[in-house]
Amino acid sequence: MKALSILIVLLVAPVAAWSAEPLKDPLKVGNEGTSRGCRIKVLQVFDEKTFRAEIYTEGLESRQISIDALSRMPPAKADDYIKHPPPPTKVSKSKTVFIVGIPTDNIADGDMLTCSNSFNVTGTKSYKTRLGGTKTLYVLEPITVAKH
Repeated sequence: MKALSILIVLLVAPVAAWSAEPLKDPLKVGNEGTSRGCRIKVLQVFDEKTFRAEIYTEGLESRQISIDALSRMPPAKADDYIKHPPPPTKVSKSKTVFIVGIPTDNIADGDMLTCSNSFNVTGTKSYKTRLGGTKTLYVLEPITVAKH
């Protein structure tokens, strides 16, 4: 029953046109998209509409080999690798963010959510850590449809 209520919570917010595009890494204010694979892990609920979460962005990672491995290649193959390196591959990168604007009354720390929203990166927010330091995270808000 809890899983159903969590899914309902995410579906309740009116949503703009669904964007299947994942948020791109690095995150920037103004970016828009979904958590890659539509997975969101609730790390900490702060108040009735704010929680800290782990989302997944899409980034590119180049496939590089070490100098040692390159030196052990036949010269023609090493030369070809240097002139024509393999293209970067898409990878999923974990990012901790604040999500605001989704009711948290049926969400608990540690819950895994399936998103039904596209999000907009609207800014940053700082908070005090339990060790007394400060941490700053990006803020994501669900994209909603304006009422006519």
